[in-house]
Parts: sequence; structure tokens; C-alpha cells
Amino acid sequence: MSVVVGIFPDHSAVSKLVDVLKAGGFDPADLTVISSDDAPGSLVSSGVEFVVSGEAEESTLAGGSALITGQGQDVPGIDQMRYDVGAYEQTPALETLSDLGVPDGRTDDYMEAVDRGRCVAGLRTSEPAKAKPMFSAAGANAVDVF
Repeated sequence: MSVVVGIFPDHSAVSKLVDVLKAGGFDPADLTVISSDDAPGSLVSSGVEFVVSGEAEESTLAGGSALITGQGQDVPGIDQMRYDVGAYEQTPALETLSDLGVPDGRTDDYMEAVDRGRCVAGLRTSEPAKAKPMFSAAGANAVDVF
């Protein structure tokens, strides 16, 4: 199965894409949209999977001893300290692009578009040649098939 991915100027263009896809026989539930803003109600009720881009949860450092606390007065560099760095977590948008099969070398392009206020939409389909022109007709500036 392929994925058609396009960059749209705003939610209105994505709503138009949903209408065009429905008219073309595609299921909106196969469409995933990434945006920096919350989805309007019409997109939410259409069955589209909507992902709001965001920051990854910050990794935490778990110290092995307390620094000048009620539990002791350890001196950094002298007392033995151990830090466990939490696992790196991707943003929801990056995870979604990965799930869609977008190659690592292209994710930055899509994330930059989202950071600039655009929407990225990806459709899982066995008919990419049929879906790609629908993305362009709905206002996608760039359309790729992966």
C-alpha cells in the first residue's frame, strides 16, 4: 500500500480534499492530517485522523544522590553521582510521518511546513495514481507518493 502526502495552505484546503476524496470513492478514515492548530469541527466529524504537532516530552535526569538537600550534602564532582537519561521521544507529528512511511530524509520538509502554519495530509491507498491529482485539485502545493 502506498501513501500520498501533500502540503496544504490551511484547514479549508484540507476540508476540500476530504470532499474531493469522498466524491472519488476514498474513505476519509484513511486520511491523516498533521497541523500546528486544533482541527475544526468539520474535519473532526469527517473521520479523518488529526494530529496536532507538538514538542516531545522532555527527558528527565534521575540523580543518584541529592545535592544539598535534607537527605545529605553531596558535592558534585567529588561524590559519586549517576544519571539515567530518559529515552528520547519524537513529537507526535514526527511519529505520524514515520507511520505514514515518509523517509527520514523528507520529514524535515514536512515539519517545516507544519511549523509555518500549513497542514500535511497523508492518504493510505492502493490507488496512488488516482489520489495524487485529487490532492493537487484540493490545493496541495507539493504532492509525493511513498
